[in-house]
Amino acid sequence: MGYPSIFISNQEFSSPDQNLFEMKSLKGLYFKFKKELINDLLIIENDTSFVFAHVNLALRNEIKNIKSDPEKLYSEFSFHIEKFHWGFIAFYNKKSNSLKCYNDPFGIYPLYLNKQEASFNISNDFDQLIDCLKEITFNKNALQDYFLFNYTLKSRTIFKEIKQFEGGMLYSKKGDQFKFQKSYFIGSYIFRKNDGGLDEMTKSLTENITSNLDLNKRMKIPLTGGFDTKVILSLAMENKISFDTFTFGTPSSHDTIAAKKISKQLEIKNTFYNSYEYFEKNIDEALMTFLRAAPNAPIVHTLLQYQMMKTHIKNHNIITGKMGGELIVGPILLSQLITTKAAAILTKSDKRNLFREFENVISDIGFLNTHSYVKNAPEYINSIESYNDIDGGNKRLIEFLVNETYAKFFGTVFSNIFAKSNMINPFMDLRFLRALFNSKYSITSKKVFSSSPFGHFQSRKLYPKLIQRSFPEILKSPMDRGYNLEDFLYWYKYPKPILNYVKRKIKGNTKTQELDYLSLLNDKLKGISKDSPLFKLDLIDTNKLDEMIKNLKNNNISNFHYQKLIQLFVLDLLAKKYAQKIKFE
Repeated sequence: MGYPSIFISNQEFSSPDQNLFEMKSLKGLYFKFKKELINDLLIIENDTSFVFAHVNLALRNEIKNIKSDPEKLYSEFSFHIEKFHWGFIAFYNKKSNSLKCYNDPFGIYPLYLNKQEASFNISNDFDQLIDCLKEITFNKNALQDYFLFNYTLKSRTIFKEIKQFEGGMLYSKKGDQFKFQKSYFIGSYIFRKNDGGLDEMTKSLTENITSNLDLNKRMKIPLTGGFDTKVILSLAMENKISFDTFTFGTPSSHDTIAAKKISKQLEIKNTFYNSYEYFEKNIDEALMTFLRAAPNAPIVHTLLQYQMMKTHIKNHNIITGKMGGELIVGPILLSQLITTKAAAILTKSDKRNLFREFENVISDIGFLNTHSYVKNAPEYINSIESYNDIDGGNKRLIEFLVNETYAKFFGTVFSNIFAKSNMINPFMDLRFLRALFNSKYSITSKKVFSSSPFGHFQSRKLYPKLIQRSFPEILKSPMDRGYNLEDFLYWYKYPKPILNYVKRKIKGNTKTQELDYLSLLNDKLKGISKDSPLFKLDLIDTNKLDEMIKNLKNNNISNFHYQKLIQLFVLDLLAKKYAQKIKFE
């Protein structure tokens, strides 16, 4: 099975695998989709309307209940927004010959737009949109996003000709008039007053899981020693949902060890997948498959493992805890992957300092041309200034995490696995977030971007409080850090997690002797050829790049710089892949 491609366009086009598609045409509009998706799509038509949608199961079932009156879905769209966890809905009005296409408020579903004069293509398949174009040009702002934040921001993609639907976007067409705009601002909902508290949070998490379960699929939960996993486990066990678990990584990682202990204690099945052994056999194939599913400059670091997961786990409900920690406890900078230093600068710094602070990050990356940044800085900073509002406290940060990190970073995860399995993420739910950010556990008034857990201690107590309301036995299961969640409930147990933190800080972050699957990329990083179209830009300082590669060969490179080299390698791969189409202004 290839990529589950969907197209909405006002021009008919063919492809080499045309026999794999079905198409519906309406007065110059074409709705084209892979035949394998027929059971997952909503296609509703009457004399006046046509609805074409690919959405999560809870919303799909809700829409089916009003299929006899599809106009009602359009007029009451905001009423359904709480159940809209991923996907898009396209409405076509036959009388007015008008089209409206909405995507989910989080932007997790991959949806892209190419608009050229009077023609447009909307698709979830970035690669095929590129294939439909005669030429493409690099978006320098997007490339800067990629190195600063690990993904492109706003509606930017690495190529100017293609835009990405942000969360809550609307693309509309009526006659010759086209609009591409925000129709729904997530902050306007999640920061409204709500007094539901823990009961509302538990209820919304539970309903997100139970209403989105595909009963024709078995259920798996990724098991780690982390906080989010424990909440997911407790909800599944309280609701008597049949499931087993899986863990991927290396045998002696903290998560793997904790998963074994938890599965034994709770008597649940756990399958371990060794990422090094898997990628040792097929790293090249896995890379290209990964980039085929999410080619808009995805970060391979950690996320490549989802290619292994997709191979081993098919036709399942997969319940994840992605973003729970960032939204409940607040972001930290121990890992420059999910939330970068640039994100901290953007959301927490005075605008007057952004130019200089971003320049310092660019310099820290090592191989980027700072002169190129300086020349483009005013335009670049203006393009993302909506997230820079220090008077708004942490609200801009939360909007950044939801709109950008979840949509772009974990959107890559979604793009790689949603064709094989039904992904459910209960923490990304409007009702849950609204109750969370109006509670005493909210990070809106707390210090964030700290490597110390003390400032986050109150927020961490939310996890055991939620578990108490569902399956308290989980509180005694081991964490990956040497304590358990019950230790956060009673004041006389507080010293245990605190002393554990101090011990780890004194001991330092010791590296395991195991081989990490990313080490399989070393020879590829050392051999970056500098002959792709990427190096025709003034973005890369090749002398500094040579110096960094030399440090890699001497095994004298930091984790941060190693990550940035991987990002450069991925971008170089994409530049070579589309080399025949790339043009320069």
